Amino acid sequence: MASPPRVETVCSLSLQLLLLCQTVTFIVSSAAPADRTFINCGGGTDFDDIFQRTWSKDNYAGSSPSVVGTSTVTDVNGTDNLLIYQSARVFPAPASSSVGQQGTAAAAAAAAAEGYPTYPLECKEGSRYFLRLHFNAFPFTVNGTTFDPARANFSVVADSVTLLKNWSPLLEEGGAVNTAVVKEFSLVCQPGGVMNVVFVPVSFSASSSPQLMEARASSASSASPSYAFINAIEYVYMPAGLYGNKLQSFASLTVVRWNCGGVRVSAGSDPLCRVWMPDPKDTKAATSLVQPPAVVAGCEVAPAFIPEEVMVSERLFAGPNPQSFPVEYRIPAEANASYFVRMYFADLHYTTEGARVMDLVINGDAREKGFDAIKEVGALNATWRDFLVDQSTPASDTLVVSIRPNPQSMMRNPQINGLEVFKLGVHDLASSANDLRVVDAPDGTPQVVARPLYSMEEAAQILRKFTEFDGNAELLPQWTGNSDLCTGWTGVRCAGPGIITELDLSYVSSPPGLGGGIPPELGQLSSLISVVLSKQRFTGPIPDSLGNLSFLQNLALDNNQLTGSIPATFASLRQLENLTVQLNSLSGEVPEALLKSSSLKTFLSVGGNNSLCAPSTVDQGSTRGLKYCEAEVSTGKKGPPTVTLVVITVVGASLVIALTAFYVMRRRRRRNESLLGSYTDSDYTTKACRKGGRHGRDKGLPESDKKVGQRFTLQELRKATEDFDHTRVIGTGGFGNVYKGVLEDGDVVAIKRSSPESKQGMTEFQTEIITLSKLRHRHLVSLVGYCDDEGEMILVYEYMALGTLRGHLYGKTCGTEYSPLSWRKRLEICIGSARGLDYLHSGVQEMVIHRDVKSTNILLDDKYVAKVADFGLSKSGPSGFNETHVSTAVKGSFGYLDPAYFKSQQLTEKSDVYSFGVVLLEVVTARAPISQNLPKEQVNLADWAVPYLLAGKVEQIVDPKLVNTYGTASLYKVAEVALHCLGEDRDTRPSMTDVRRGLEEALMLQDTSLSVVLDTPPAPMMCVNYDSEYHDYTNATGTSDPPSPPDSVLMAR
Repeated sequence: MASPPRVETVCSLSLQLLLLCQTVTFIVSSAAPADRTFINCGGGTDFDDIFQRTWSKDNYAGSSPSVVGTSTVTDVNGTDNLLIYQSARVFPAPASSSVGQQGTAAAAAAAAAEGYPTYPLECKEGSRYFLRLHFNAFPFTVNGTTFDPARANFSVVADSVTLLKNWSPLLEEGGAVNTAVVKEFSLVCQPGGVMNVVFVPVSFSASSSPQLMEARASSASSASPSYAFINAIEYVYMPAGLYGNKLQSFASLTVVRWNCGGVRVSAGSDPLCRVWMPDPKDTKAATSLVQPPAVVAGCEVAPAFIPEEVMVSERLFAGPNPQSFPVEYRIPAEANASYFVRMYFADLHYTTEGARVMDLVINGDAREKGFDAIKEVGALNATWRDFLVDQSTPASDTLVVSIRPNPQSMMRNPQINGLEVFKLGVHDLASSANDLRVVDAPDGTPQVVARPLYSMEEAAQILRKFTEFDGNAELLPQWTGNSDLCTGWTGVRCAGPGIITELDLSYVSSPPGLGGGIPPELGQLSSLISVVLSKQRFTGPIPDSLGNLSFLQNLALDNNQLTGSIPATFASLRQLENLTVQLNSLSGEVPEALLKSSSLKTFLSVGGNNSLCAPSTVDQGSTRGLKYCEAEVSTGKKGPPTVTLVVITVVGASLVIALTAFYVMRRRRRRNESLLGSYTDSDYTTKACRKGGRHGRDKGLPESDKKVGQRFTLQELRKATEDFDHTRVIGTGGFGNVYKGVLEDGDVVAIKRSSPESKQGMTEFQTEIITLSKLRHRHLVSLVGYCDDEGEMILVYEYMALGTLRGHLYGKTCGTEYSPLSWRKRLEICIGSARGLDYLHSGVQEMVIHRDVKSTNILLDDKYVAKVADFGLSKSGPSGFNETHVSTAVKGSFGYLDPAYFKSQQLTEKSDVYSFGVVLLEVVTARAPISQNLPKEQVNLADWAVPYLLAGKVEQIVDPKLVNTYGTASLYKVAEVALHCLGEDRDTRPSMTDVRRGLEEALMLQDTSLSVVLDTPPAPMMCVNYDSEYHDYTNATGTSDPPSPPDSVLMAR
């Protein structure tokens, strides 16, 4: 007979408070947009597909009439996920569908407002998402009405972007009944944080498609209504920098995604649920397939997250005359459309530079000559190239991608591993008359601008508005004649016939300067990317119409006499990088979306503009130096944070009683379970898309984590290390020796054993066990177990085969030679470390401050994945709502110690940020944080390097082994991040989230840089021993009393 459930009484006030905090945390986090959403449209139940993604049932609640169609057909071509194609949400067309007949973006957007069928998808404002729409046309009958697939005809709009117009799955190549069709788009989440996907049924008579008319004529169900339908919707967050900066804020339609020379790669094998199809079989090239265990580095990690299955196969020509038959693809395209092309490469055969040198050709134009993957990243390493393509050339209905051997190549067999092609658009992806043009920027690189909607005569009339104010015509003499404005008007630059991209009037001397108002008509020149009106006498408000310049990157309005506010329309300037408005008389609230814009790198408003302010809803880090708008706070226009906090607390308290029973019943069962951590938005693992649940969050643990928390006997660890044999020592530190061990099941581990001389004791030992037992992250070293037999203090970790970051920079264990790390590899390691620290600071319920961040505590596994280690000195961060720091004894390592922490003994997470800034200096310079054999002014790395960074001379101190391997913009971005980390005022230092984002941007800049080469093979590094001992600054009385550091060991600037 089963015993009755045990009832436990919860009487502890601290436990009640803990439950309250947990409740509040649950409420807040549940409101955040999901990283990925899977909807089974028309489905009545949730289900897990073969990749363990949970598809939620359809909760469509729109006001438009709809029915659910179902199919019992079990043979749906082109799918490995049958269930989502056996039900559909169906929207019959009304008797008259004028909006659907027009099919324009504006009309379809109006349709959403008029109540047309809409799926609202929550998203993070300003972030990009994959939107995948799944269709399967099948016949079905509902309430006596038969729905014929030949009558399905509709448009689809997402916010202001037309995705499909007068479309049917039967129109697709290979489209047929009971055949899966997936249309993939990528879109930027607009202000408001909701993406509205609208389905607009089109009256059948409005369709001009001959195929559909023919299908209708042969249909037996002439009484079938016209209708729209959808089987399933996927919405997946795209990590920042996934496709570099070429996509910017454009919408895109995926044209092809090919695994060249390989087989189909399913969504379950791609971190972002992408499907890679085999390239066409009739490609003029032979196939070479390399099977595992061939390992290609750089896969499944930021920024590209390319599946390794794609990179271990290749398409190459191996015939007798490769010059006659390059690897060539002919892809159907649309005339006058703009495309983004990405080619993936990894050399699977050669290891010598110059062995395989290729020319990358698109539409007959050599876009890059002399490309050598080995020279760039080495053998068995993934890399890629991005190109913008304008299909306004002859034979523009075909996009031709060719990979040809370069004359300097030793081998004559070009190759490619993967290929992606996307069509770009702003408001319309369904029309062949695209709204974009690809033109040359001033530096010669391609860029995308709006296809002009104006004639040259109209443009001239608009610009002449500047001459209408008294005295302006004399200052713009060329503008009053009949000369060509692109060639004869000073201050006007065109990127092609009729495409005005730049307007710069700052050359006009002041005084007198140009006066009057800025013409509102300027907002009609949609192709403008730069407008400079600095140092003039312009008066009046900034025209709202400038917010229509969706491609604008640079806007300089400083040093004028402008009044009024910054227009709310500026929130839609998604590509704006630089905005300068200082030395005017502006006032009012700056749009919140503009302040938070990830693209806005420079915003200068200081000087004048004393009444310009930031809305109270913006956090301190996003105010860009502006004060808060006082009126908002005092009048309650937008509730201050304390009001929100009170509301959340009250709601949380009201739920404590209901949740207490649940927590008590779960308490004993969860007591022995590991606390699972969640991955950050960029930490997708190899099979990240196999999990996800309804909100797509993968919280599964890797196989290596099954033994976490195991208690080992001393006998087991003696056996694993051959009785702690000295030949097994792989490292030393303040705690003791670290041994390489092999457990009975064959797993290799790192075993850290405390020595009698250790300055760390039971406190550090217990801290490490407690801390790591709660933390799980891809970039934190996992604790496998521990041993405390016979007074021993032994910790067992996962084995990190490639040792410490420092060992790869300038110091290592003697006898182990490492090749110098490439700049890209260093960036990847820094990004991984930053993600681990970011998780400690903001990804767990209780902040963890590492307190000993240094290059010897950043370890590398056999694939160079970086993991933060050694948590013996870690501390929990401030926990109270009003707490900003933790008062504690000063502990840390020479050269890395935060001066503010050292002086005040007040610890915050910004102390980790400072230490990480020193690590970044090590990565850039390959110098130790303390070098006592150098002159006094060079002993401390931070003291020595920071003046170079401030002077913009980082290239003078860069590691000589990196010469000609880094992109200049990438290097300077890292220098900028490091400089911010090392700020003396810790309140101004960035968060680790900001540091991570800055480093990801540096990686993106590296991947888009030109002519990055390594001219000579790197030399092996010399053997350097380095003492990585930590230091405790607590005196004998137990109080913290920091001494003055000796002159030879400077600890802080």
